[in-house]
Amino acid sequence: MFRAAAFALALLPAAPALAQEGDPALTVSDPVIRAATPMAKTAAGYLTITNKGDTAYDLTGIEAGFPTAELHESLLDGDVMRMEPRPDGFEIAPGQTLTLEPGGKHVMFMGIDRRLAEGQEIPATLVFTDEVRLPVTFVVTVPDAMGHEGMDHGGSTSGDG
Repeated sequence: MFRAAAFALALLPAAPALAQEGDPALTVSDPVIRAATPMAKTAAGYLTITNKGDTAYDLTGIEAGFPTAELHESLLDGDVMRMEPRPDGFEIAPGQTLTLEPGGKHVMFMGIDRRLAEGQEIPATLVFTDEVRLPVTFVVTVPDAMGHEGMDHGGSTSGDG
């Protein structure tokens, strides 16, 4: 019994190190998934990332429990708004903030095979340069007038996500 307790106590200092990922210079706020209709197979994700450090980072991807999750950007092409995948991601310079928002840069979750309910939490991992990975939890919200219905998604619909 004493050995088991001593072993458990010896592991305590290591526990925070195992739980920490990413870089403390990167902070995330307001991660939401805007769910479309219950039948939709796509949803958009938005958040804000601030780089409080001295090194630039590139947000290069996102992993979530959906078949595909890609970084996208909405672009005006003549009179038509369309979305393009951004496989190289988005740079966050030192002291700068990257905002993923409706009508601009965002995450597209594709191949969704279940209904996303308002208030549901969706765990994901943001992937940055230098193998930095930052866990984040998106909260599902209902769509508003700026939803993504009817927009052209010029990107792929397959991938590891």
